[in-house]
Amino acid sequence: MIVGNRTIIKTDHKPLLNIFKKPLLRAPKRLQLMLMALQRYNFEIEYINGKNNMVADVLSRAPTQVSKSDEANADLRANIFKINGEKIDVLKSLEEMNTIPEIDNDWMEEI
Repeated sequence: MIVGNRTIIKTDHKPLLNIFKKPLLRAPKRLQLMLMALQRYNFEIEYINGKNNMVADVLSRAPTQVSKSDEANADLRANIFKINGEKIDVLKSLEEMNTIPEIDNDWMEEI
């Protein structure tokens, strides 16, 4: 977690250093918004040569392994959006039919 903690960001992208060194009022509007959003974090940006930045190199090349549960979740997410408008109307009417008796019963019990 970086919120509230001093963080050092190491980058091999030199132009990024200049973006953060530039006074806020001299930055283009788009960068001003980004810089203002980042002001709540306590960080410092340091340049590191790309060849020496082993962590970034490893992360950029690390293969991702897809597990069977991820595939099942992807299928589930894909099926969520296959309900057509007619089925939605039926589900809404069934839901209303179930809630109306509950409303009536609760109302009668309170009197």
